[in-house]
Amino acid sequence: MSKRKKKKYADPNSAKLKQGSDNIDGSQEDWLDDSPSAGSADSGDQQPAKVSAESRTGEGEKPDAKPKSSKGKLQIFKQKAEEPGVETYKRPLWKHLLRYIIAFTIAVLNFSIVMSFITRLEHGQSMDVLKELFFFVFVGIVNVLFAVPAIFEVNRARVDDETLQLDALLWRTRLKWGDLVEFEQPRFLKFAILRTKRCFYLINRRDIIAFDTLARSITDKMASKRS
Repeated sequence: MSKRKKKKYADPNSAKLKQGSDNIDGSQEDWLDDSPSAGSADSGDQQPAKVSAESRTGEGEKPDAKPKSSKGKLQIFKQKAEEPGVETYKRPLWKHLLRYIIAFTIAVLNFSIVMSFITRLEHGQSMDVLKELFFFVFVGIVNVLFAVPAIFEVNRARVDDETLQLDALLWRTRLKWGDLVEFEQPRFLKFAILRTKRCFYLINRRDIIAFDTLARSITDKMASKRS
């Protein structure tokens, strides 16, 4: 009777604890069984990713690639190399462009004064002779002081053994040393005057860079050709 009572009145908590321990053991075994497969799956998934990353870096980096050369690029305002035995003298660009503005202004002034005189003459308006003479004399002085230097002033001079190339405001000429007649450097003028058989040119000693060297070259070349 005592044994039956003990079995009948056994502690239910012990049965629950036993069942819980069995469940824990089973879950641990399942976890141990699944861990290698999971690890293999993870390693299998990660391995292609590494390979693809390595392939990408390998494709992106090309150690044998040659650097691009700049020869094919367009170069603007490229300076030409000086030829041996050739000397070039010129003034700054902004001073050369300023001569175009001066020449245009003087041309407009001459045109406006002449057209004004013609219009008043056609309409029979009274004109004072002294005033008209004063205006024409004023225009003539402006032309001499500003227009003539702007047109005949040399912008660039190129010296070699055979010729002298001069660039003026509106034209370019190439002269042989035998065509030069006289080269003067008046002290009271800022211009040196170069006379040829057909024309004359003004060389601004203040604007032309290395003017003394240019003047010496012209003088020596003319003296050598005459001798």
